[in-house]
Amino acid sequence: MNSENSKKSSISDKIINSLTRNKEINYLFEDLESIDRISIDGKGKSIVLVTDEKVLYPGLMLHLSFNKSNKKRIDQLNEFYKKGIPISIILRKNFDQNNDISIENLYKYGTIAEIVDLRNNNDSKTHIVLRGKNKFKLKSVTEINKFDFLLGDIEIINESNYHLDEKEQIILTCLKDSTLELLQKDPEFPQHAEEMINGKLEPIFLAYFATSISSANNIERQMILEESNVMNKIKKAITHILLDIDLWKLRQSIKSKVYKGISDQQKEIYIKHEIEALKKEIGDNQDCNEIDSLIKKAKNKKWTEEAQKHFENTIKKLEKIPPNSPEYPIYLNQATFFVELPWKIYTKDSFDLKKTQEILNKRHYGMEKVKDRILEYLAVLKLKGNMKKSPILCLCGPPGVGKTSLGKSIAEALDRKYTKVSLGGIYNEADIRGHRKTYIGAMPGKIMHNIKLAGSSNPVFLLDEIDKVDSRNGAESALLELLDPEQNNSFFDNFVEVPYDLSKILFIATANYIDDIPLPLRDRMEIVNINGYTTEEKVEIAKNYIFPEQRVDHGLKCSDIKIKDKALEKIIEDYTCESGVRDLQRKLAKINRKVAKSLVLEEDYRKNIGEKEIKDFLGTESFYKDKYEKAMKPGIAIGLAYTPFGGEILFVESTAVKGKGEVTISGQLGDVMKESAMAAISYLKTKSEKLKLDYRIFDKYDLHIHLPDGATPKDGPSAGITLATALASLYTQRKLVDKISMTGEITLRGQVLPVGGIKEKILAAKRAGIKKILLSEKNRKDIKEIKPEYLKDLIFEYVNNMDEVLEKALQKQKCKNAYKWNLK
Repeated sequence: MNSENSKKSSISDKIINSLTRNKEINYLFEDLESIDRISIDGKGKSIVLVTDEKVLYPGLMLHLSFNKSNKKRIDQLNEFYKKGIPISIILRKNFDQNNDISIENLYKYGTIAEIVDLRNNNDSKTHIVLRGKNKFKLKSVTEINKFDFLLGDIEIINESNYHLDEKEQIILTCLKDSTLELLQKDPEFPQHAEEMINGKLEPIFLAYFATSISSANNIERQMILEESNVMNKIKKAITHILLDIDLWKLRQSIKSKVYKGISDQQKEIYIKHEIEALKKEIGDNQDCNEIDSLIKKAKNKKWTEEAQKHFENTIKKLEKIPPNSPEYPIYLNQATFFVELPWKIYTKDSFDLKKTQEILNKRHYGMEKVKDRILEYLAVLKLKGNMKKSPILCLCGPPGVGKTSLGKSIAEALDRKYTKVSLGGIYNEADIRGHRKTYIGAMPGKIMHNIKLAGSSNPVFLLDEIDKVDSRNGAESALLELLDPEQNNSFFDNFVEVPYDLSKILFIATANYIDDIPLPLRDRMEIVNINGYTTEEKVEIAKNYIFPEQRVDHGLKCSDIKIKDKALEKIIEDYTCESGVRDLQRKLAKINRKVAKSLVLEEDYRKNIGEKEIKDFLGTESFYKDKYEKAMKPGIAIGLAYTPFGGEILFVESTAVKGKGEVTISGQLGDVMKESAMAAISYLKTKSEKLKLDYRIFDKYDLHIHLPDGATPKDGPSAGITLATALASLYTQRKLVDKISMTGEITLRGQVLPVGGIKEKILAAKRAGIKKILLSEKNRKDIKEIKPEYLKDLIFEYVNNMDEVLEKALQKQKCKNAYKWNLK
């Protein structure tokens, strides 16, 4: 036996010595990203952690501790935890002083796990919590380091669902009943465990769970893990559970006989000594330290009486739950999170509105209306002293216009903490309210998690992309409570389990498109529209804000690079097509990168960048204005549309072929736009005499209306007059006036109704080189709100009905080679 051990030790030493001579293998494994990429057949490399403590089962949790003195091992664990790299847990057969971790001394089967928590407490140990994922088989070991970590070739063993017949179902029921009976012997029996066990659990998981709560030793647990037959697993688990029940009954019988002969005081002393002895036996000192640490932190907390009582009850449960129980890490995580929340911790507000105004003007160009609304909001807050019944501001506008940065500026002006949660990935209520403790791996909701990160109970809380919330799984209803000033003073998170006061938080929401915000949420908020920027505004923003920041971010000085206004204007018009400045920021970053490269390589470059040099930095132009300026055929009109990404021009094409008067509409049109198309057709039929059209043309020819870019969905009433104008152009064979576009809703009577998003639409028209725009008379007020300098070179014609539209939009004469309608 000794010779075999010495042989194994020499093999292990040889492997370690050969690897440590390799310069690429130090204390940490290199190229962690290439590890744990398992192929389709379930094979691949994995980091393997050798342990002598417990067997981890798939679906269950395991708590391990490591001495802090072994810093290299802790560093390695931290690396795995931060990068989310799973590690494979495997048990060693024999423990000896030589720390033999050769493959001959390891069991063949283990469990792949993820590190769900890593914490350094005040004691001398680092504690990690692992969650089992899949069973695996260790094929070979390719690398070994000095800290019980291996790099091994593994094969994942898929333990699929097992269908039980009637006889096997009886055996499974026996396991359920026995497991419940054993759990009920515990005075702190968790009520939800009965629901979980009686629920639709997989037979394999139930066998693992039953074994984990039994007193089976590591060898017996390992045998159940390695067992491939599901029914054999269940039978072995039943054996361990029944043995524990018999032992419990025996102990109770002995205790009852002993207790009859001692007094109540002696009983108490006896029980305390028994608990202390048990804790020493199982090495529970570190868990006591964790609990003691939480109790010390809780002494300085100024929380409500309800919160104090809940914390004390949680600590009592923790002291009674065995550390190896699956429930222990859940209760420990909850108690830790509970203590770390900033109960009644508030930052002092600074209501210096002049300072706020300076910060907003310094950080954000233009947007006077938005800035005024924010100053009004803060002025009322200063006078009133609280935000009860005050509206939740929702900054609505296309991407890249500065909605998120406005939230940061408000936080800085108020001297408050700032936190942000993106609602784009929220799909269910648990993401907002958190999970109940009955779930394995329960976590708090994003709201409470971000409040903990902010460290204050009155931060500026940005709810980003509220229009992306999925309203199907309860997330919308959770947000309704969050944003209701009458309810959010007692917000209930399922993980925290105690109401938390959110009434002093300044909530600010952002959205791209107002119509996508669920109506109940929209009712709770005040919409503050942030429009897109004109070319002139973008030049100022790029010159005074973006370009200086990009220059600093790329390590350049003012003397290294300068850019002229004409160059900025060319980038904006020929290389970007957006309402905001996000793409413009990327283009300017590209220029700075190229200059930084030339500077480091000592290459010649132009320090003062003009319009002609832009092509050298950014290549060929991406967008061309003149593509919208070409003469068009009859049946084509240009409209203006508003999208979540700003304004765009919209082509409407129509054609007619000999047929039976059928109408085809294509190009991903929504219901509203289809209705507008039908209204336009009906209007033209009623005006056929005035337009000098033979009414038979509608019955003898099939009509096809198409809006190009068919992959993009289009909807809304704004294209009503554009559709009618395109059809009038087709039937009369009169082309549209050059460089003209329009927007407005049409009725059956031919009335032109106002529409929204006017500024964005005008910006799109200006980018496209359009000179004349037709609008409803009722949209005149929207034009007056735009700065006159931004309307340069644009002509606006205001109309009340379609007769005026056709008079202004269509040329007087038919086009050359006009189509002659065959009505025979």
